[in-house]
Amino acid sequence: MKDATTSALPVVVPKSPTELSLTVVSSSQIDLKWLDNSDNETGFEIERGLDGVNFSKIADVSANVTSYSDKGLNASTKYFYRIRAKNTAGVSDASPMKDATTSALPVVVPKSPTELSLTVVSSSQIDLKWLDNSDNETGFEIERGLDGVSFSKMGEVGANVTVYSDKGLNASTKYFYRVRAKNSAGVSDASPIKDATTQATSQTALAAPSNLAVKPTPMALTLTWLDNSPDETGFEISRSVNNETSWEVIKADLAANTTEFVDKNVRPTFMYYYRVRGFKGGTFSNYTSVVGANGPVITATNVGRNQTETLVYPNPVSDVVYITPPNGTLAMYQLLTVAGKVVSSSIVEQQSPISLTGLETGTYLLKIHQSDEKVVTIKLFKQ
Repeated sequence: MKDATTSALPVVVPKSPTELSLTVVSSSQIDLKWLDNSDNETGFEIERGLDGVNFSKIADVSANVTSYSDKGLNASTKYFYRIRAKNTAGVSDASPMKDATTSALPVVVPKSPTELSLTVVSSSQIDLKWLDNSDNETGFEIERGLDGVSFSKMGEVGANVTVYSDKGLNASTKYFYRVRAKNSAGVSDASPIKDATTQATSQTALAAPSNLAVKPTPMALTLTWLDNSPDETGFEISRSVNNETSWEVIKADLAANTTEFVDKNVRPTFMYYYRVRGFKGGTFSNYTSVVGANGPVITATNVGRNQTETLVYPNPVSDVVYITPPNGTLAMYQLLTVAGKVVSSSIVEQQSPISLTGLETGTYLLKIHQSDEKVVTIKLFKQ
């Protein structure tokens, strides 16, 4: 008697999976599910793409597994998927392709504004300013009260707006303010509370100055005006550098009867706006009309052809300082800390700008090597 064993059936490529479905779970996860049409696969390959044309394998699962969770995805992004079955004979054709888009990131309540400050403008107006600490607000709510405990909303402004003028107030009255940021997710906690008291109503209105004029002079802008009041105790000068959106008081205590002011902290060609008002005690006059002018351009005409010293302006400086070597020559500068550490250095020519952006407030030394071998050291005050 003899016996024999038949050969095993040849291994064939498994059938392609079908009925692929996708479920968007969140802004970073999509779940996949499919139908297993073969009984001889050793596993499945999951492929993903961003355009429905180009795919790459992102994962493998074992035989008979028909689901997979794709995590760590980008929000609001469309992804394309397809599945292949595999065994030792090879890999099947891909399943029909499916696509799904992850959810958008959830909207969260914006951060609370801070650094609320109040400026008393008159007997009927208080101006507010605050720091915007969020990047997802749709606006701000301004709340006002009379006792620091009970508040009601009395104004709204749009996203990124950080100023508000509260008008029509009562004279000699203390008002309390706070500000909230808001979006579709809700309203933030309130900013810290600030209070201010409106001015008293003046028995005799203080006559406002008029005829404000601004003209460029070497390295400065000179303001002149007409004094229309016989009894003011001084003048206040305000300046704006952003087309009158916000104002900064640059001189709060100019003496009575003064009709001229020189603003030396200006940049060449930069646009500045000015207004002037008088004051007597705690009472202010109305402002003059707003007048604008460009910072002066330093030329041979307005510095003189016999210029022998390097010009540095403005000083004090906020962000950019300009250097003009004498008589159209070149010079080398070094910007140093008071401890002698070099911050920057370069060759400069007429009206060369040097950026001080990012430097700490304080005193620096500007050492300038002129072409005539003279070395000039200037104390530079960074605001």
